[in-house]
Amino acid sequence: MVGGFADVRLDARIAFASLACPANFALVAIVNRLFGFAFGVRGGPCYTGLDCKGECVFSDFAIWYLFLAGTAAGAFLWAAAIDIRGAHVLARNSVPFRSRAGFHGCTVLLAFAALMLFLDLGNPYDILYLFENPLRSVMSVGAWLLMLCLVVSVAVSALLLLGRSATGLFRVLELAGVVFGAGVMTYTGVLLSSMVSIDFWNTPWLVLLFVASAVSCGAALVEALSFVLVGSSRGLRDLARAAGTSRAVEFAALAVFLLSRWFAGGAAQSSCATLFAGDLAGLFWGGLVLCGFAAPLACDMANRLVRVPVLRLAGAVSTLAGGVCLRYCVVLAAAYSAITVNVT
Repeated sequence: MVGGFADVRLDARIAFASLACPANFALVAIVNRLFGFAFGVRGGPCYTGLDCKGECVFSDFAIWYLFLAGTAAGAFLWAAAIDIRGAHVLARNSVPFRSRAGFHGCTVLLAFAALMLFLDLGNPYDILYLFENPLRSVMSVGAWLLMLCLVVSVAVSALLLLGRSATGLFRVLELAGVVFGAGVMTYTGVLLSSMVSIDFWNTPWLVLLFVASAVSCGAALVEALSFVLVGSSRGLRDLARAAGTSRAVEFAALAVFLLSRWFAGGAAQSSCATLFAGDLAGLFWGGLVLCGFAAPLACDMANRLVRVPVLRLAGAVSTLAGGVCLRYCVVLAAAYSAITVNVT
């Protein structure tokens, strides 16, 4: 019974730590301003991504929605994988603290992702219209996946808080969350790649990139929350190694995506040029490449030499910041191109 109370206290600490980080997401406009000052990005504080007429394509709420939903889904998958992998070692009524961190973190981030979606839609009638028919559009499918994933994640967190993780219901919900989480990760890329009018987005490589980024950011979230709760890197070596591998896969996916868009020519190539040497070069090289990939790699290598546990936290936070920059880069670099319509 003492162990059960300890698990409940741990779950409460995890929930509080999960809320502390994304609480600032309500200040999205301020974050966008900070990006502008830090990386030299020009644009308004509320909307980003312009078409050829200068009209808004995606709001900041939508960009944060893409990041939060993908990261949350990735965290759930990592939490479930860690739990299932340790099931043969641990007692059936015990869930590893890393899994608890991932499950609770996923719940909080999914709630904020839903908030970002509703704020982006703005009009209550648009929200009702979006959920009226789950098969009406790609966005409707994604919204339903998000809500289903949120419901499952809330149920999993509730069972953990109530000490009911040994039940068969918990295992069923865990597997259902994996399925819905995979759908959410895929949807965040499909939403953009399905827009045929934007050459920079219209490629299946974008789906692969967003899935890889969601997996990488999900691992970083679990790693960061686990470190904050434990205060050391104890038990995180395997997770850190897996996180490093997922970052390598994400970097490869980014390289393939950008190469495919460069050789596509036209507007897609212009978007790449904007990232490489244009107005978004600071955000791309400083935010995405340096902060998202180089800094975590440097932290991993330094930690192997000097064994400073806090470097794992620094690497995880850098990975999450890079995930935000990735989505800003992809959305900001987009430009509408002409569509050829055949009329018969």
